[in-house]
Amino acid sequence: MRKLIEKLDTQKNMCCDLKLELLYQFERKEIMRGEILVKEGQIPDSLYFVEDGFLASGIWEDGNRRYSRFWLPGAIIYDHKHLLKQTRAREHLYAHRDSLVFALSIDAIRDNLIKFPEFSEKMRDLTDVQCAEIEEHKNILRGRFPERKYELFLAYYGDSAREIPIEQIASFLCISESVLYQVRRSKIY
Repeated sequence: MRKLIEKLDTQKNMCCDLKLELLYQFERKEIMRGEILVKEGQIPDSLYFVEDGFLASGIWEDGNRRYSRFWLPGAIIYDHKHLLKQTRAREHLYAHRDSLVFALSIDAIRDNLIKFPEFSEKMRDLTDVQCAEIEEHKNILRGRFPERKYELFLAYYGDSAREIPIEQIASFLCISESVLYQVRRSKIY
């Protein structure tokens, strides 16, 4: 819960009562490797905070997985449209390895929106952060050449990129594994 507390502590304008309420409401979930948190087509019921581990989201088609996001420790997995408007998720969210997440239910979010008027501002902040992250992911994919896409990917994920298997990186970047191997080889001097 250390990373979650640190994340909440970065919210300077959040009152202590709200912080304590959130800490009480977040439910600890140990997710085993391969376990699905949200299935494509399911209506999400929680916001998730990744304390430890590695989650991925993507679409499974014809036995193949196309990865769209990787969620590492410290990430908040929140989709305003699907969560608050209760629409169906377009992707699976699953644990790539054993992970520890904290879940804040939609009911707790709604209660906090009523009890703490400033909470709606914090939810808007989360939406802004997520929109910025989505834009960053789009920038990675806008790279014209595989080398550029890989550079942007490494810049975004930093040292955590080492945890992501090469076939998943290739899937995310929309390039073949063989091309990614060539790009990686050319980066090693």
